[in-house]
Amino acid sequence: MNSIVKNSLLILLLISKLILSQQSAADSLKNELDKSQGQRKVDLLNELSDIYQYINTGTAINYAEASVNLAASINYKKGLANGYGSLGYCYVNLDNKKALTYTKKALSIRTELNDEAGIATSNNVIGVIYYYTGDYLNSIDYHLKALSMREKIGDQGRVATSYNNIALVHIAIENYETALDYLEKALAIRIKNGSKRGIAIIKDNIGDIHSKMGEYDEAFKYFTDALAINKEIGNKKSEAYSSYNIANVYQKLNDTTNAIKYYNIALDIYTQLDEKNGISNVENGLARLYNELGLIITAIKHANIAFTSAQSINSLENVAFAAGILRNCYAKINDYKNAYTYSEIFISASDSLKNSNNYKRLAKIDFDYKVEKLKKEKEFELNKQKSFIMYLIITLVLSFMIFVLIIFG
Repeated sequence: MNSIVKNSLLILLLISKLILSQQSAADSLKNELDKSQGQRKVDLLNELSDIYQYINTGTAINYAEASVNLAASINYKKGLANGYGSLGYCYVNLDNKKALTYTKKALSIRTELNDEAGIATSNNVIGVIYYYTGDYLNSIDYHLKALSMREKIGDQGRVATSYNNIALVHIAIENYETALDYLEKALAIRIKNGSKRGIAIIKDNIGDIHSKMGEYDEAFKYFTDALAINKEIGNKKSEAYSSYNIANVYQKLNDTTNAIKYYNIALDIYTQLDEKNGISNVENGLARLYNELGLIITAIKHANIAFTSAQSINSLENVAFAAGILRNCYAKINDYKNAYTYSEIFISASDSLKNSNNYKRLAKIDFDYKVEKLKKEKEFELNKQKSFIMYLIITLVLSFMIFVLIIFG
């Protein structure tokens, strides 16, 4: 048995073990689903959709669609909103246009119902969608709205989620110190409430910052911690992300063998999940690696897959990256027609992303302004509450004094 077959069998064995805990929870809900009807059945369908988002995206979509159909037929608006919300989240990085459409439908119903927690969730998902399409200013707007509402209702778990997502946007514009500040606050909350999945996500993101800053020992520490947790809890999507991150660091250290090993682990999981953004990230990593090794035809093959996957979800950052590699590779083999085509695509995608230093500086200024504005709004509300309390105290004291004068005067 050669090493490729052995590795493939090992990956399949690990994946089989990873899904057991999630699948067990799903089986329990399915048993109840068969005996349920009405609103309870809608709620169970939504819970199953949420679980399967980390096991099988297609199954998650099926449950969410069934939820939407049943909720609409019995006029169960909260269940309908949750169904649209689940559908929106399912389509993130699968079809971002659909993801935005469904999430905005959920937001509209939740606004009508004055469901503050639901509104915050929808704003958060919209922020995630804009982040993946490279629209960082819109992304931060929605994440700050979600954070403000979550802080207001005291939902600490989801406050941590907002902190994490705001950090991701700051990472994208290379504002690393601010990103670390948000991530450390998020990690403290996750450790306090014992959320292993949340801890793993945050450790991956902290590792990403250290990797970008060239601090590879620290990056490995956080990535391997995250990978171990994701394997323990059976979170396949996050396991793929941790593996991709580890591969990326190995590539930076010129450890080709380990880089390819972890890229392939990540790619296998992302392919099973049909997670287009993940596939595009990994294929771009492999394309860059093979280009650096001088294996141009292999690099073109991987870059083409990355390009197609990125185009399907409108991930401009990955489109630009893949087009840049294809431009360089075709130029190396003197295919100047294709080199010119991908050069044009690269320039167009890069312009759309507005990833110039000037844009990043403007984005940082805009972020700082919005965060400062949010702080001032909170301070204003706090001062207003303090003034109202002082007013009540003064009124009570004066009323008491008048009372005393009337009785004893």
